Amino acid sequence: MAGQAIPIDFAAGLFIFLLVIAYFLIQWDLFTSKFVEFSISGGMDTRVIDISEMLVHTGGQPENWTNAPLSAQSIGLASKQNLLDWNRVAAFSAMPYANAKQILGTDYDFLVIIETPEGARYATIGLDENSTRAAEVTRVAVLNDTIVRVRVRLYD
Repeated sequence: MAGQAIPIDFAAGLFIFLLVIAYFLIQWDLFTSKFVEFSISGGMDTRVIDISEMLVHTGGQPENWTNAPLSAQSIGLASKQNLLDWNRVAAFSAMPYANAKQILGTDYDFLVIIETPEGARYATIGLDENSTRAAEVTRVAVLNDTIVRVRVRLYD
């Protein structure tokens, strides 16, 4: 009888084996869902940094894009690095949302707020909606000899 398996031993071993397999499948599912969420938010974080840099540090392409805003290749609000030009801000504010989103090169919805540190707003560009996933960057610049915060938010 030493070489025969007892049904209780077999059932207990099979039960433990199935528990271990179920544990690893649950862990795998949790890992993959967290990985997908991290990769999506990581892409959003990178994109919001790129857009904020472009707005505050460049003048856009072509340099005189404010003459024909809808044909701009890229939008920049600065006449010099961190020195915003009011004409560019006004042209960006007046641009239709869909066109601005396309020129910014993002699939995410966006909101750009230019305000003083005390909270007085110069411009609000984009859509302000609640979202479960968002990324935001704040840059400091000068507009009309006043220090302003340029807040750029992307969200789903």
